[in-house]
Amino acid sequence: TGFFHTEKHGNRTYIIDPLGNPYFAVGINTVCLGDSDNHKTYSLQKYGTAENYYKEITKSLKDIGFTITHIGDNKALLSQEKGLANVIGISMIGNYMRQMGRGPVSEGLYPNNNTINVFDPDFVKSAHKSAEKVILPNGYANMPNLFGYTTDNEQPIGTDILDRYL
Repeated sequence: TGFFHTEKHGNRTYIIDPLGNPYFAVGINTVCLGDSDNHKTYSLQKYGTAENYYKEITKSLKDIGFTITHIGDNKALLSQEKGLANVIGISMIGNYMRQMGRGPVSEGLYPNNNTINVFDPDFVKSAHKSAEKVILPNGYANMPNLFGYTTDNEQPIGTDILDRYL
């Protein structure tokens, strides 16, 4: 198909790569130049440029058997040059909660009974806007090495989430 997809063979479903071959995803989360000034400074001192950083990190990951990475910024798409598949992060719940003035307070916990408002009718609209801001301008929908998307991480979800929400 030219893109990652699944196919069922017998009783099993397999991931198929863009070229039509079976694919075994061995991933790492997250590849980025750095979240802190110290990390960025050290990375640039060692590798010279962001482009060199991503090329070398990608080579190292491939050499030890990784096949897929969650990217932390657009420059990490350079990992495609060496054949790594990419997962793109979209913060749908996080963005919506911040719009409501209810962002994370600590360790992924939210105020007001530690709930997330995915049942709110406006959540779907906000989620679509978050996806459009990430997917459309960057052309991700047409990338053969795009494995998929993540929407959020470490949300306060448990078996009592509906009770807490109500």
